[in-house]
Amino acid sequence: MTIPDKLKIGGLTLDVVYKKIVADRNNFGEMSFMNQTITIDPDIKQDKREDTFLHEILEAINHYYCIGLEHDNLTVLGRVLYQVLRDNEIDFRGVRP
Repeated sequence: MTIPDKLKIGGLTLDVVYKKIVADRNNFGEMSFMNQTITIDPDIKQDKREDTFLHEILEAINHYYCIGLEHDNLTVLGRVLYQVLRDNEIDFRGVRP
């Protein structure tokens, strides 16, 4: 999976940045609604970066659209969705109706 430098969600553009996250070693990424950024810890392996990126996308969607999913549910949904996309080599680029 290619992680872009910018991402559009709900009409807003979010910057994707790599920065060490030291607050909690169980936290590999952060979504800042105020700064419109997704931060990913650069010290984690590529597959964990991709998993974290997808998790933070779900966090943004959950917030911007007031879905109301609990964090534990977002974590499970993100992990399963990442596994399905990766293990089945699903790539939506080039898909046309």
